[in-house]
Amino acid sequence: EKMKRDRALSASIPSLRSSNDGLRFSRQKISAHKTVCQTGEQMAGQVHPFHELSAVETGSATQVVDGMKYPLQAGSVFLIQPGQKHRFEDISQLSLLTFSFDMESIQGSLEDLSVMEGFNLLFGTRTTPRKKLFVDDLTLSRLNQIAVRMANEQSLAGPGFRTALNLLLGETILLFSRQVREQTPETAAGAGKLAPVLSF
Repeated sequence: EKMKRDRALSASIPSLRSSNDGLRFSRQKISAHKTVCQTGEQMAGQVHPFHELSAVETGSATQVVDGMKYPLQAGSVFLIQPGQKHRFEDISQLSLLTFSFDMESIQGSLEDLSVMEGFNLLFGTRTTPRKKLFVDDLTLSRLNQIAVRMANEQSLAGPGFRTALNLLLGETILLFSRQVREQTPETAAGAGKLAPVLSF
């Protein structure tokens, strides 16, 4: 029942296309939006100067990052770093939540975050081999809730909304940093349904 409620709430998250993403980000430095792609849809490659942390809600696709291909399915999470060319192929009813931000937005927390194993697994250097990490359904549900709150702050743009967006981003990064684990589906057996996180 809780998951149904979260999915209904996610309908209030703005659906932004690539041309709008940069515009929204340039004004606020932090944003959350939903991308919905139909089966067979073609998407041009993108490169941008900010980070994107995305969670696949439904569907599947192949993520192409700097020429390398990675399969995605419902529950997958991936991080795109600034300057990485990326696009989707083989799209099948794909719906995902995306958090866009620059490192300046979390600069004040980096000293604390950098000692966390999960943060370093997610934000490793480009020379680090890609890691396949996992989060559980509860983490995905909480991400959905945070995205809804971010979208509301973006939409209303009331007094203090930039502070609210920074706090919500911090909550998002902290959630990932605490929950991601490097493991395989086999070692996770019996631990409940887990969703893979891909860090590029």
